[in-house]
Amino acid sequence: MNEQQYQSYRSFRLQAGLAAIWVLMLALIVGTLAASIGYLFGQNLNPAYPAVERFTAKQKAESTSDVASKVKSGGTLADYEYFMSEEFSSVSPDRQLLRRPRGTTDQGEVVAISVRDLAGVKADDRWTLTILAQPAEGGEFWVSKILPQTDAGLEGVWAFNTETNTLTPLPNASAALSGYAIINPQGLYALSVAPQTNDPAKLQQLELINLRTDTVTTLVQLEGSETLSRFLELGHVTEITWIDATHVSYAVYDSTKKEGEKFKLKEKRTITIPD
Repeated sequence: MNEQQYQSYRSFRLQAGLAAIWVLMLALIVGTLAASIGYLFGQNLNPAYPAVERFTAKQKAESTSDVASKVKSGGTLADYEYFMSEEFSSVSPDRQLLRRPRGTTDQGEVVAISVRDLAGVKADDRWTLTILAQPAEGGEFWVSKILPQTDAGLEGVWAFNTETNTLTPLPNASAALSGYAIINPQGLYALSVAPQTNDPAKLQQLELINLRTDTVTTLVQLEGSETLSRFLELGHVTEITWIDATHVSYAVYDSTKKEGEKFKLKEKRTITIPD
């Protein structure tokens, strides 16, 4: 190899080395930009998602700790109050069931990582659970299904046993639940309006659901033109409230008399629930 060939060879190696360095730098820059754009894009799509993932990871870590094993030993509602995580990830409507000593504001101990697993919800079903009623004592409370981030009503009722951490369906209460329920202060009874109809003038029945016994009785049965619905066509809006643990106040409207988009109020009545 003469001098000219040698210099050409050195020049070629130098250019090849510089080209390789530029390729590596370009790949590094592109990778960094892609990661940044992906992170920002994900943040824009769902700003709460990182927080949800941190929350889930934290609770999962706790669920495998000694604290979680203590939760599995059971307890009564006189000692603990139960609640569910309010955060949903972008890919799952699942939530966790937790408990904490009554009268405290602790972050809670994990009872169940997945309430959907407890209820046997199918993977392609978007429902999850919410606490329907929780008394201040005893060994069970009640949950219902909800569809997160929608205005869909409640569906189904289960009893959660705090000693065994298991769910038992309540068929009678589930059949009587009409999308929403009015729970008494002690968390033992629920009121539900029936029948499930699109005609507000026919909304004449108020049912009492005994959650502990899974029994349903008719508490109020209106007649004639009386209705529990205030509005004509804008949906069923009622004025029904618990005065105390055993007394209910409800408004009765006359479906033959109208005031704008509302039925005319006839009177307000009070009724005592049976023993």
